[in-house]
Amino acid sequence: MAAAKDRNLGIHFHFLEAEWETGYLKDEMKMSPAEYLAASGMPEVRQSVLAHCVWLDPAVLDEVDFSRMTIAHNPNSNQKLGSGMMDLPGMMGKTRKIALGTDGAASNNRLDVWGEMRSAALVSKGISKDPTAVPARDVLRMATFEGAEALGFEKKGMIREGWAADFVMVDLDRPEYVGIDGENAAHFFVYAGSSADVKGTMVAGKWLYRDGKFPGADAEKILAKAREMRDNLLKG
Repeated sequence: MAAAKDRNLGIHFHFLEAEWETGYLKDEMKMSPAEYLAASGMPEVRQSVLAHCVWLDPAVLDEVDFSRMTIAHNPNSNQKLGSGMMDLPGMMGKTRKIALGTDGAASNNRLDVWGEMRSAALVSKGISKDPTAVPARDVLRMATFEGAEALGFEKKGMIREGWAADFVMVDLDRPEYVGIDGENAAHFFVYAGSSADVKGTMVAGKWLYRDGKFPGADAEKILAKAREMRDNLLKG
């Protein structure tokens, strides 16, 4: 933590993903979650990302300076591993600094932010029995602006004059987008859309993906290398 503060860097940390961690904090470390976060120094570094927080009580956010911390919600990984589900509506009542994550390939497989948006919105509605919980517009913000903020980026995550040219192009001519407009776009993207609808991805004014191709990258070569590395791991 001292190194992060000295170098003005951020910290990424998996926190209270599994239920046993709450018992470990209490019984072994003799700390509450709030005491641990404060003692760790996370509130003092440039930016902290707390992944999962499945077993974090939203009330803890009232006990710790959370202004430099963002929660990364990973709904699909948490479901696959049977970890439980973060109280997303409760967290949203305490902070807007919530982004979406996928966790790793071993615990998620798809690594698809569109899938995370849909799960984040639907699972919370089912658990809370409240169809108005976790609005689509808020979920879309988690996947875009809040994600950029979590990583310490400035002037990214929204399309605005003077901001970085980072955006995706979506094919709105597909059947699932019939009826989309400026008011309901978030609902269509979260509930009806998928990553297959993305036609282009631009970062800092440069196309990284467009019409099924990756300019500047040899996709076939990368896949071949990945298969080779997997085979080598299994042989070992």
